[in-house]
Amino acid sequence: MANLKMTKEWFKLAVRDLKTAKALINFGPEHKYAAAYFAQQCAEKSIKGYLTFCNLRVAKTHDLEVLANQLLPHDPMTTRLILKNKFLSELAVIYRYPDAEKKTLTMKKTIQSKDKANLIYDACYQACFSKQ
Repeated sequence: MANLKMTKEWFKLAVRDLKTAKALINFGPEHKYAAAYFAQQCAEKSIKGYLTFCNLRVAKTHDLEVLANQLLPHDPMTTRLILKNKFLSELAVIYRYPDAEKKTLTMKKTIQSKDKANLIYDACYQACFSKQ
């Protein structure tokens, strides 16, 4: 049986991170790095919520591919959506440190990251709660 209380906690954290990403984007380009980070966090926590719902172990990782592959036997369609957007994984680390940035993060990519995280959130949330 699904741990609904913990599942809801994951999604509560995920939606908070999504709202934070949106707010930071609205504050302007100087906040794009933080916005991208919170977009990634939204996607990660959404997947972890879904894993919890499926009674699967939640790995302590920022790697969306690793998390998505755990979902594959349960939901191939959502897994494909996540894998298509696995680029979000790099946003958990790459822009948090001054020497880690390999290419400049644009506002366009930041907004795209927020939008993709929102898609992952919606897919995972629907999978958990659409039949309740």
